[in-house]
Amino acid sequence: MSDIRMPHAYENSVSIEDAGPLLSKLGRSAFVVAGRRAFAAAGQALSKALDGQGIDYVVHYLEGEPTVSRADAFAAVAAGRDLVIALGGGKVMDLAKAVSRRTGARLVTVPTIAATCAAWTSVYLLYTEDHKVDRHEWIDGVPELVLVDKSVILAAPERYLFSGVGDALAKWYEECHAEDDSTIDLLYRLRTRIGSLTRDTLEHEFLDRYDPTAPHDIVSELKSDAVDSIMLLAGLPVGFRPHAPRKAVPRLELAHAFYNSWTWVPTAIRPLHGELVSFGVAVQLAQQGADEATLTQYLQRIHRIGLPVTLAQTGIKRDEQIHALATYVVEGIPGYSGPYRQLTVAGYELALREADRIGRSVVAADAQ
Repeated sequence: MSDIRMPHAYENSVSIEDAGPLLSKLGRSAFVVAGRRAFAAAGQALSKALDGQGIDYVVHYLEGEPTVSRADAFAAVAAGRDLVIALGGGKVMDLAKAVSRRTGARLVTVPTIAATCAAWTSVYLLYTEDHKVDRHEWIDGVPELVLVDKSVILAAPERYLFSGVGDALAKWYEECHAEDDSTIDLLYRLRTRIGSLTRDTLEHEFLDRYDPTAPHDIVSELKSDAVDSIMLLAGLPVGFRPHAPRKAVPRLELAHAFYNSWTWVPTAIRPLHGELVSFGVAVQLAQQGADEATLTQYLQRIHRIGLPVTLAQTGIKRDEQIHALATYVVEGIPGYSGPYRQLTVAGYELALREADRIGRSVVAADAQ
Protein backbone atom coordinates (compact mmCIF):
# COMPACT_ATOMS: atom_id res chain seq x y z
CA MET A 1 0.00 0.00 0.00
CA SER A 2 1.44 3.35 -1.02
CA ASP A 3 0.30 6.91 -0.49
CA ILE A 4 0.84 9.35 -3.37
CA ARG A 5 0.05 12.95 -2.54
CA MET A 6 0.34 15.90 -4.89
CA PRO A 7 -1.62 19.10 -5.40
CA HIS A 8 -4.69 18.89 -7.58
CA ALA A 9 -3.46 21.82 -9.69
CA TYR A 10 -0.15 23.62 -10.21
CA GLU A 11 -0.70 26.91 -12.05
CA ASN A 12 2.34 28.93 -13.14
CA SER A 13 0.87 30.88 -16.04
CA VAL A 14 -1.92 32.84 -14.34
CA SER A 15 -1.25 35.94 -12.26
CA ILE A 16 -2.64 36.24 -8.75
CA GLU A 17 -4.86 39.10 -9.90
CA ASP A 18 -6.42 36.94 -12.62
CA ALA A 19 -6.87 33.84 -10.46
CA GLY A 20 -10.39 34.67 -9.27
CA PRO A 21 -12.16 32.13 -11.51
CA LEU A 22 -9.84 29.38 -10.25
CA LEU A 23 -10.52 30.29 -6.64
CA SER A 24 -14.29 30.63 -7.07
CA LYS A 25 -14.48 27.00 -8.22
CA LEU A 26 -13.05 25.93 -4.86
CA GLY A 27 -15.17 27.93 -2.44
CA ARG A 28 -17.16 31.04 -1.64
CA SER A 29 -15.45 32.03 1.60
CA ALA A 30 -11.79 32.15 2.53
CA PHE A 31 -9.48 32.58 5.49
CA VAL A 32 -6.22 34.14 4.28
CA VAL A 33 -3.02 33.53 6.24
CA ALA A 34 -0.39 36.01 5.15
CA GLY A 35 2.96 37.47 6.01
CA ARG A 36 2.96 41.25 6.19
CA ARG A 37 5.70 41.66 3.58
CA ALA A 38 3.96 39.13 1.36
CA PHE A 39 0.68 40.98 1.63
CA ALA A 40 2.41 44.24 0.80
CA ALA A 41 3.80 42.59 -2.33
CA ALA A 42 0.74 40.67 -3.50
CA GLY A 43 -2.18 41.38 -1.18
CA GLN A 44 -3.78 43.92 -3.47
CA ALA A 45 -3.72 41.43 -6.36
CA LEU A 46 -5.22 38.67 -4.20
CA SER A 47 -7.92 40.99 -2.88
CA LYS A 48 -8.84 41.97 -6.44
CA ALA A 49 -9.10 38.31 -7.43
CA LEU A 50 -11.34 37.50 -4.46
CA ASP A 51 -13.47 40.64 -4.69
CA GLY A 52 -13.97 40.12 -8.41
CA GLN A 53 -15.66 36.80 -7.74
CA GLY A 54 -17.60 37.91 -4.69
CA ILE A 55 -15.66 35.61 -2.40
CA ASP A 56 -16.01 36.59 1.25
CA TYR A 57 -12.64 36.60 3.02
CA VAL A 58 -10.74 37.71 6.08
CA VAL A 59 -6.97 38.19 6.39
CA HIS A 60 -4.92 37.22 9.44
CA TYR A 61 -1.18 37.85 9.59
CA LEU A 62 1.44 35.50 10.93
CA GLU A 63 3.24 37.39 13.69
CA GLY A 64 6.00 35.25 15.16
CA GLU A 65 6.34 31.52 14.63
CA PRO A 66 3.79 28.97 13.40
CA THR A 67 3.18 27.32 16.78
CA VAL A 68 0.61 24.79 17.92
CA SER A 69 -1.22 27.42 19.95
CA ARG A 70 -1.25 29.88 17.05
CA ALA A 71 -2.55 27.18 14.70
CA ASP A 72 -5.33 26.37 17.16
CA ALA A 73 -6.24 30.05 17.57
CA PHE A 74 -6.31 30.69 13.82
CA ALA A 75 -8.36 27.54 13.27
CA ALA A 76 -11.00 28.75 15.75
CA VAL A 77 -11.44 31.94 13.70
CA ALA A 78 -11.31 30.11 10.34
CA ALA A 79 -13.95 27.52 11.26
CA GLY A 80 -16.70 27.34 8.68
CA ARG A 81 -14.69 28.90 5.84
CA ASP A 82 -14.47 26.97 2.57
CA LEU A 83 -10.84 27.81 1.86
CA VAL A 84 -7.61 28.51 3.67
CA ILE A 85 -5.33 30.58 1.42
CA ALA A 86 -1.64 30.88 2.26
CA LEU A 87 0.07 34.00 0.92
CA GLY A 88 3.76 34.20 1.72
CA GLY A 89 6.78 32.04 2.45
CA GLY A 90 7.42 28.70 4.09
CA LYS A 91 6.25 29.46 7.62
CA VAL A 92 3.03 31.01 6.34
CA MET A 93 2.52 27.78 4.39
CA ASP A 94 3.18 25.79 7.57
CA LEU A 95 0.57 27.70 9.56
CA ALA A 96 -2.02 27.62 6.79
CA LYS A 97 -1.62 23.85 6.46
CA ALA A 98 -2.11 23.46 10.19
CA VAL A 99 -5.29 25.57 10.02
CA SER A 100 -6.54 23.58 7.02
CA ARG A 101 -5.96 20.32 8.85
CA ARG A 102 -7.77 21.53 11.96
CA THR A 103 -10.78 22.96 10.12
CA GLY A 104 -11.10 20.62 7.14
CA ALA A 105 -11.11 23.58 4.77
CA ARG A 106 -9.56 23.27 1.31
CA LEU A 107 -6.05 24.63 1.01
CA VAL A 108 -4.71 27.03 -1.64
CA THR A 109 -1.07 28.06 -1.53
CA VAL A 110 0.16 31.28 -3.12
CA PRO A 111 3.93 31.53 -2.59
CA THR A 112 5.49 34.98 -2.88
CA ILE A 113 9.04 33.62 -2.64
CA ALA A 114 10.66 30.39 -3.87
CA ALA A 115 12.74 29.69 -0.77
CA THR A 116 11.37 26.14 -0.23
CA CYS A 117 8.97 23.62 -1.76
CA ALA A 118 6.47 24.22 1.09
CA ALA A 119 3.74 25.45 -1.26
CA TRP A 120 3.57 22.01 -2.89
CA THR A 121 3.90 19.53 -0.04
CA SER A 122 1.38 18.17 2.44
CA VAL A 123 3.88 18.06 5.30
CA TYR A 124 4.55 21.06 7.53
CA LEU A 125 6.59 22.09 10.54
CA LEU A 126 5.43 23.74 13.73
CA TYR A 127 7.84 25.66 15.96
CA THR A 128 8.18 26.96 19.47
CA GLU A 129 7.93 30.70 20.06
CA ASP A 130 11.73 30.86 20.35
CA HIS A 131 12.19 29.47 16.81
CA LYS A 132 12.89 25.81 17.62
CA VAL A 133 11.43 23.04 15.45
CA ASP A 134 8.70 21.47 17.57
CA ARG A 135 7.03 18.82 15.41
CA HIS A 136 5.94 17.92 11.90
CA GLU A 137 2.42 17.04 10.80
CA TRP A 138 0.63 16.15 7.57
CA ILE A 139 -2.57 17.66 6.26
CA ASP A 140 -5.22 15.04 5.54
CA GLY A 141 -5.41 15.90 1.86
CA VAL A 142 -3.33 18.01 -0.52
CA PRO A 143 -3.32 21.63 -1.67
CA GLU A 144 -6.18 22.11 -4.10
CA LEU A 145 -4.20 24.72 -5.98
CA VAL A 146 -0.60 25.92 -6.00
CA LEU A 147 -0.68 29.36 -7.61
CA VAL A 148 2.82 30.36 -8.73
CA ASP A 149 2.91 33.95 -9.98
CA LYS A 150 6.50 34.25 -11.17
CA SER A 151 6.26 38.03 -11.59
CA VAL A 152 5.83 38.24 -7.80
CA ILE A 153 8.34 35.54 -6.91
CA LEU A 154 11.10 36.86 -9.16
CA ALA A 155 10.60 40.39 -7.86
CA ALA A 156 11.63 39.22 -4.38
CA PRO A 157 15.28 39.46 -3.30
CA GLU A 158 17.47 36.85 -5.01
CA ARG A 159 18.48 35.45 -1.64
CA TYR A 160 15.15 33.64 -1.38
CA LEU A 161 15.48 31.96 -4.77
CA PHE A 162 19.03 30.87 -4.00
CA SER A 163 17.90 29.49 -0.65
CA GLY A 164 15.26 27.50 -2.51
CA VAL A 165 17.92 26.08 -4.81
CA GLY A 166 19.84 24.88 -1.75
CA ASP A 167 16.75 23.29 -0.22
CA ALA A 168 15.73 21.60 -3.48
CA LEU A 169 19.17 20.12 -4.14
CA ALA A 170 19.03 18.36 -0.79
CA LYS A 171 16.14 16.22 -2.03
CA TRP A 172 18.61 14.38 -4.26
CA TYR A 173 21.43 14.05 -1.77
CA GLU A 174 19.08 12.80 0.94
CA GLU A 175 17.42 10.14 -1.20
CA CYS A 176 18.52 6.52 -1.50
CA HIS A 177 20.74 6.24 -4.57
CA ALA A 178 19.35 2.86 -5.55
CA GLU A 179 17.10 3.57 -8.50
CA ASP A 180 18.44 0.49 -10.31
CA ASP A 181 17.90 -1.87 -7.37
CA SER A 182 14.82 -3.93 -8.28
CA THR A 183 14.37 -5.11 -4.69
CA ILE A 184 13.51 -1.59 -3.54
CA ASP A 185 9.95 -0.28 -3.70
CA LEU A 186 9.19 1.36 -7.05
CA LEU A 187 8.08 4.60 -5.44
CA TYR A 188 11.43 4.96 -3.70
CA ARG A 189 13.20 4.43 -6.99
CA LEU A 190 10.91 7.00 -8.61
CA ARG A 191 11.69 9.47 -5.82
CA THR A 192 15.36 9.03 -6.58
CA ARG A 193 14.89 9.53 -10.32
CA ILE A 194 12.99 12.76 -9.72
CA GLY A 195 15.68 13.85 -7.28
CA SER A 196 18.27 13.19 -9.98
CA LEU A 197 16.34 15.38 -12.43
CA THR A 198 16.12 18.12 -9.82
CA ARG A 199 19.86 17.96 -9.26
CA ASP A 200 20.64 18.01 -12.97
CA THR A 201 18.33 20.98 -13.52
CA LEU A 202 19.62 23.05 -10.63
CA GLU A 203 23.31 22.12 -10.59
CA HIS A 204 24.05 21.85 -14.29
CA GLU A 205 21.39 24.04 -15.88
CA PHE A 206 21.21 26.75 -13.20
CA LEU A 207 24.27 26.91 -10.96
CA ASP A 208 26.79 26.12 -13.70
CA ARG A 209 25.21 28.58 -16.14
CA TYR A 210 24.02 31.38 -13.86
CA ASP A 211 25.76 34.69 -14.53
CA PRO A 212 24.10 37.85 -13.20
CA THR A 213 25.87 39.89 -15.90
CA ALA A 214 24.33 37.83 -18.73
CA PRO A 215 21.53 39.32 -20.88
CA HIS A 216 18.32 39.85 -18.92
CA ASP A 217 16.26 37.37 -20.95
CA ILE A 218 18.77 34.56 -20.32
CA VAL A 219 18.91 35.24 -16.58
CA SER A 220 15.11 35.47 -16.38
CA GLU A 221 14.66 32.13 -18.14
CA LEU A 222 17.14 30.42 -15.82
CA LYS A 223 15.39 31.83 -12.75
CA SER A 224 11.96 30.90 -14.08
CA ASP A 225 13.02 27.29 -14.60
CA ALA A 226 14.60 27.28 -11.14
CA VAL A 227 11.29 28.34 -9.58
CA ASP A 228 9.50 25.34 -11.11
CA SER A 229 12.33 23.03 -10.04
CA ILE A 230 12.08 24.28 -6.46
CA MET A 231 8.29 24.23 -6.25
CA LEU A 232 7.36 21.24 -8.39
CA LEU A 233 10.31 18.89 -8.94
CA ALA A 234 11.61 19.13 -5.38
CA GLY A 235 8.10 18.81 -3.96
CA LEU A 236 7.08 15.73 -5.94
CA PRO A 237 9.16 13.13 -4.07
CA VAL A 238 7.87 14.32 -0.70
CA GLY A 239 4.40 13.14 -1.71
CA PHE A 240 5.48 9.58 -2.49
CA ARG A 241 5.10 7.66 0.75
CA PRO A 242 5.46 3.87 0.45
CA HIS A 243 4.04 2.24 3.59
CA ALA A 244 5.60 -1.20 3.15
CA PRO A 245 8.76 -1.16 1.05
CA ARG A 246 10.06 -4.52 -0.02
CA LYS A 247 13.41 -3.66 1.46
CA ALA A 248 14.56 -1.19 4.06
CA VAL A 249 15.76 1.91 2.23
CA PRO A 250 18.94 3.56 3.49
CA ARG A 251 17.75 7.15 3.25
CA LEU A 252 19.86 9.60 5.22
CA GLU A 253 18.14 12.96 5.65
CA LEU A 254 21.06 14.58 7.38
CA ALA A 255 20.76 17.89 5.53
CA HIS A 256 17.35 18.56 7.05
CA ALA A 257 18.47 17.05 10.35
CA PHE A 258 21.15 19.75 10.36
CA TYR A 259 18.45 22.42 9.99
CA ASN A 260 16.08 20.93 12.57
CA SER A 261 18.84 20.53 15.13
CA TRP A 262 20.39 23.93 14.35
CA THR A 263 17.17 25.60 15.52
CA TRP A 264 17.87 24.23 19.00
CA VAL A 265 21.36 25.76 19.21
CA PRO A 266 21.52 29.43 20.30
CA THR A 267 23.12 31.55 17.57
CA ALA A 268 23.42 35.27 16.85
CA ILE A 269 22.07 35.04 13.28
CA ARG A 270 19.08 33.38 11.62
CA PRO A 271 19.85 32.11 8.12
CA LEU A 272 17.04 30.91 5.89
CA HIS A 273 15.87 27.28 5.91
CA GLY A 274 17.43 26.47 2.54
CA GLU A 275 20.69 28.17 3.42
CA LEU A 276 21.10 25.89 6.41
CA VAL A 277 19.97 22.80 4.52
CA SER A 278 22.49 23.51 1.75
CA PHE A 279 25.37 23.44 4.24
CA GLY A 280 23.78 20.38 5.80
CA VAL A 281 24.26 18.61 2.47
CA ALA A 282 28.02 19.25 2.71
CA VAL A 283 28.04 17.79 6.22
CA GLN A 284 26.11 14.75 4.99
CA LEU A 285 28.62 14.25 2.17
CA ALA A 286 31.45 14.41 4.70
CA GLN A 287 29.63 11.96 6.97
CA GLN A 288 29.25 9.55 4.05
CA GLY A 289 32.96 9.72 3.29
CA ALA A 290 32.87 11.79 0.10
CA ASP A 291 36.32 12.69 -1.17
CA GLU A 292 37.65 16.22 -0.96
CA ALA A 293 37.15 16.88 -4.68
CA THR A 294 33.43 16.06 -4.44
CA LEU A 295 32.95 18.26 -1.40
CA THR A 296 34.94 21.08 -2.93
CA GLN A 297 32.93 21.01 -6.15
CA TYR A 298 29.63 21.07 -4.25
CA LEU A 299 30.71 23.91 -1.96
CA GLN A 300 32.12 25.94 -4.85
CA ARG A 301 28.77 25.70 -6.64
CA ILE A 302 26.68 26.91 -3.72
CA HIS A 303 29.27 29.53 -2.73
CA ARG A 304 28.80 31.18 -6.14
CA ILE A 305 25.24 32.15 -5.18
CA GLY A 306 26.03 33.16 -1.61
CA LEU A 307 24.89 30.07 0.26
CA PRO A 308 26.85 29.35 3.46
CA VAL A 309 29.88 27.10 3.13
CA THR A 310 31.32 27.39 6.66
CA LEU A 311 29.97 26.82 10.14
CA ALA A 312 30.58 30.47 11.01
CA GLN A 313 28.32 31.53 8.16
CA THR A 314 25.52 29.54 9.83
CA GLY A 315 26.21 31.15 13.20
CA ILE A 316 28.07 28.15 14.66
CA LYS A 317 31.43 29.39 15.96
CA ARG A 318 32.16 27.71 19.30
CA ASP A 319 33.08 24.14 20.21
CA GLU A 320 30.10 23.86 22.56
CA GLN A 321 27.74 24.82 19.72
CA ILE A 322 29.27 22.16 17.47
CA HIS A 323 28.90 19.54 20.19
CA ALA A 324 25.30 20.53 20.93
CA LEU A 325 24.39 20.43 17.25
CA ALA A 326 25.95 16.99 16.80
CA THR A 327 24.18 15.71 19.90
CA TYR A 328 20.80 16.90 18.68
CA VAL A 329 21.33 15.29 15.25
CA VAL A 330 22.39 11.93 16.65
CA GLU A 331 20.08 11.70 19.65
CA GLY A 332 17.12 13.63 18.23
CA ILE A 333 15.48 16.87 19.28
CA PRO A 334 12.55 16.77 21.73
CA GLY A 335 9.37 15.71 19.94
CA TYR A 336 11.16 15.21 16.60
CA SER A 337 13.64 12.42 17.00
CA GLY A 338 15.67 11.58 13.97
CA PRO A 339 16.64 8.03 12.95
CA TYR A 340 20.33 8.73 13.29
CA ARG A 341 21.42 6.60 16.22
CA GLN A 342 23.62 4.63 13.81
CA LEU A 343 25.86 7.72 13.94
CA THR A 344 27.98 8.87 16.84
CA VAL A 345 28.22 12.37 18.22
CA ALA A 346 31.99 12.32 17.77
CA GLY A 347 31.66 11.10 14.19
CA TYR A 348 29.14 13.78 13.27
CA GLU A 349 31.33 16.42 14.88
CA LEU A 350 34.16 15.28 12.60
CA ALA A 351 31.84 15.63 9.59
CA LEU A 352 30.87 19.15 10.68
CA ARG A 353 34.50 20.15 10.99
CA GLU A 354 35.50 18.53 7.70
CA ALA A 355 32.77 20.34 5.75
CA ASP A 356 33.78 23.56 7.49
CA ARG A 357 37.47 23.05 6.70
CA ILE A 358 36.84 22.58 3.00
CA GLY A 359 34.33 25.43 2.98
CA ARG A 360 36.90 27.78 4.47
CA SER A 361 39.37 26.77 1.78
CA VAL A 362 36.74 27.55 -0.88
CA VAL A 363 36.19 31.01 0.62
CA ALA A 364 39.93 31.64 0.83
CA ALA A 365 40.51 30.59 -2.78
CA ASP A 366 37.70 32.84 -3.97
CA ALA A 367 39.20 35.81 -2.14
CA GLN A 368 42.54 35.52 -3.93
